[in-house]
Amino acid sequence: MTETYDPSVTIRYDLSPEERGELETELASLAVKQYGPDGPGLYGLWVPYDSPYANISRTYENEYFPEANEVDLSVEQNSEFYLVIDTRDGKHRAAHSATITGVTEFKRENELPTDMVVIDDLVEMGNFSHRQFYQYYIDKGVDVTKCIGVETNFRIGDKTPALNGVRVVDLAYLAMMHRLLQRNPEMFTAGAFASINIDSIISFKNFGLQYEPLMGRTDFVTKEEASGRKFEPVFIPYNQANFDLFKSMESLLLPEVKI
Repeated sequence: MTETYDPSVTIRYDLSPEERGELETELASLAVKQYGPDGPGLYGLWVPYDSPYANISRTYENEYFPEANEVDLSVEQNSEFYLVIDTRDGKHRAAHSATITGVTEFKRENELPTDMVVIDDLVEMGNFSHRQFYQYYIDKGVDVTKCIGVETNFRIGDKTPALNGVRVVDLAYLAMMHRLLQRNPEMFTAGAFASINIDSIISFKNFGLQYEPLMGRTDFVTKEEASGRKFEPVFIPYNQANFDLFKSMESLLLPEVKI
């Protein structure tokens, strides 16, 4: 994840349907060009914060999560977006979006906001301090600079059929966990921070994914509660069981579009 800001980057949460459609068609064309007209038809790609394609995710996020356009610039700089593109049956559309963030060494050492919204929102709500968060995971031997924060993971438009029996939302989690492993953490020293709803809880259990309450607590006051939504902040550890699960499903990773 980048830590420098290019002032020429245009960050938008308000693409028109026409602008959004043009960018999605471009990505679909790239996918077909890279994998051929007889390719699988469902593709994933990682989009850096400073790519125009990131505005596709931002605009959809703003529809689902209106608070998304309130994030600080430092959060934007430490964000990556995962898009699933569907080209089947003549489609040229984004079918799914997810966002991950990360904390820099500078942030941790100075006990400043993590730039992981899932954590910083809980601090803002008075659940704990940044110092307490960092210290808790230092004591557990977790290097937060190797971790990721899963900020969003949601369907776009009509429901996309499961692929090989695996839902697209779970394929997105698989991609995010793969991204975590690409940061080369040592076993038991990293993981993913997320806030999950009942659907994700059921999915995780069916999936066999191990997770634990964030900081060992289940009594957090969350921003979602204010709008009547129930979410549980959790930590998904990079442990042997989860690693074995990811490796067993690695072949299901969607073909990646290069941009």
